[in-house]
Amino acid sequence: MSRTSVRILAAATIAVLLLANAPAQATAISKNFNATASVAANCQMSAVGDLSFGAYDPVVANATSGLTGNTSFTLKCTRGASPVISLSVSNLNFGQNVAGKRAMNNGTTSPVAGNYLSYDLFVPNGVGDATATAASVAYWGDNTSGTSTFAPTVPTVATQTITIFGSVPGGQDVVAGNYSDLVTATVNY
Repeated sequence: MSRTSVRILAAATIAVLLLANAPAQATAISKNFNATASVAANCQMSAVGDLSFGAYDPVVANATSGLTGNTSFTLKCTRGASPVISLSVSNLNFGQNVAGKRAMNNGTTSPVAGNYLSYDLFVPNGVGDATATAASVAYWGDNTSGTSTFAPTVPTVATQTITIFGSVPGGQDVVAGNYSDLVTATVNY
């Protein structure tokens, strides 16, 4: 083989080796996709503590002034859940004929004078203000018979303490005994 042929063959071999090690031209294809999730409105409510007004003395201590008390529960909702809290009104206007008034019964089934102790439950002072420390003038119930519901604002998912304020008016002519009323707190969201 001639010297020229060897040079051509060597150059061709080098060219083939260089091309074999060269990166290939890539073609790109792009596609989009969505990442999705859904967040449902949800609320969690703790147990509500009993509201104990203590001893009621219609003769001396409570002849003209009443008793006050409060209880609370916690509420945690997804932001934007729009909770509305209602309190059942099973003994509302029980023998009293007064809108918004509730009654604790002394265990008898007859709603006659002396068998019930009138009391009121009030929404917290300030519309939507779950941290209120005083009662408003609105009777808390289920939006019937002169009562209102309570709709706290939910700015974050943080737990809120909801206070239920109550009072027992003074001057009631009642028989001695233990009085109670079962109230159910419901959160609709």
